[in-house]
Amino acid sequence: EPTPENPTPKLNRLREEFAATGSGDQDGNVWDPFALELIEAASEDNIKRRDLYDGAPLLTTLDPRRLLNPWARGPVALCGDAA
Repeated sequence: EPTPENPTPKLNRLREEFAATGSGDQDGNVWDPFALELIEAASEDNIKRRDLYDGAPLLTTLDPRRLLNPWARGPVALCGDAA
């Protein structure tokens, strides 16, 4: 939540995460500076958090069909971050 000391906490967190500084991750990968440009163009109110969760663990379901093809049924499959 915004506070008088930090009125834009979401933007500040994203600025830190996507800053193209330092040596990057263990493989040397860094974010493209364009990612930070997109963040700078956003307002605090337009930033929404959407948590992503994986499906139920395969071994906790009793449906044997899930073990063979957990994300598809017939010609339909769930895939991608919009699924």
